[in-house]
Amino acid sequence: MEKLLHTLIFGVGLFVSIATIGQPVLTAADLNIVLGDNFYTYRCNYMSEGPAGPNQTWDLSLLTAQSGALTTAVNVASSGYSFIMGNANIAVGVPQNYSFYLESDSAHQYYGNGIGSAGLYYYDPEDLLHLPITYNDTFIDTYKAYYYASLFQEHKQGTVTVTADGYGTLKTPAGTFTNVLRVHQVETEIDSIYPPGWYWSSLTLNTDIYLWYLKDNHNPIASVGTFPNSGGTVGQRAYYLGNPTAVNESSQLLRSFSIYPNPATDKVMLVVDLNAKQHMEVRVYNTLGSLVKTINSSDGLANKNNCYLDVAGLPEGIYFAQLLLNNNVAAEQKFILEK
Repeated sequence: MEKLLHTLIFGVGLFVSIATIGQPVLTAADLNIVLGDNFYTYRCNYMSEGPAGPNQTWDLSLLTAQSGALTTAVNVASSGYSFIMGNANIAVGVPQNYSFYLESDSAHQYYGNGIGSAGLYYYDPEDLLHLPITYNDTFIDTYKAYYYASLFQEHKQGTVTVTADGYGTLKTPAGTFTNVLRVHQVETEIDSIYPPGWYWSSLTLNTDIYLWYLKDNHNPIASVGTFPNSGGTVGQRAYYLGNPTAVNESSQLLRSFSIYPNPATDKVMLVVDLNAKQHMEVRVYNTLGSLVKTINSSDGLANKNNCYLDVAGLPEGIYFAQLLLNNNVAAEQKFILEK
């Protein structure tokens, strides 16, 4: 599994004058992953990362989702991989496919992943962020890892250089966000493989990623970069976070968003309380990140608006209702469907 949104592991709204953007300083309280976090991640076409520097406006609003996934933060003990990932304190992913991190007040560290019965364990973890972090902060870290339950003996070691190279406003399909900090991450690593009956072989891999961080979001809200593919080839990918939790312009227009009943069986009522008349739309996603229902766009009135959604045709499970105001994500609610 990829390193979640750190290896993204990415709106169009009102323009905010760059004169109003302050230099963000992000702390562990702003960024650390916590139990129960849910992340919708969309893999997209590649776009250029744009310029570095202060008071930038990066426009990734034309990213087109090619696939999506929902991941959840759980205890390492409940992940099924605590036998090897005991040094980590949080796991993010889905059953049989988790990434592992150690969150602290001073750093965000990567400990590897587990996929089925195999995986990658960092016995010298990779530092992804040193906290707090602000514009022009930089550091270099080394890391070492090995693949467990592999048919081959495989090891990797590398160096990562992390630099906060810009801040400003970011636009993604999920919204327009201000006071965003961009982090440039460059990895150079050597993967060594020893197939039975053969000699050691080594492959040098380079990764170059740009990630955008926003206060009160526990993963980057966007990422673009170049990644090594199987066989040493290089690919370009971009990602964005479909459910950013920090306040954007649209959420300022909303008083509350609730769902009744919850759990539900065949119908739910969505109650949207607005500060003023706004264009609104509701999209419903399953736990795989797939769009399964849409309430057609309409003009919501000031105060309470009641919308009814027929979910009788959906299988039982967990779903997420995403509210868009003026085409930007304003809020989301989880609901359970029982048959």
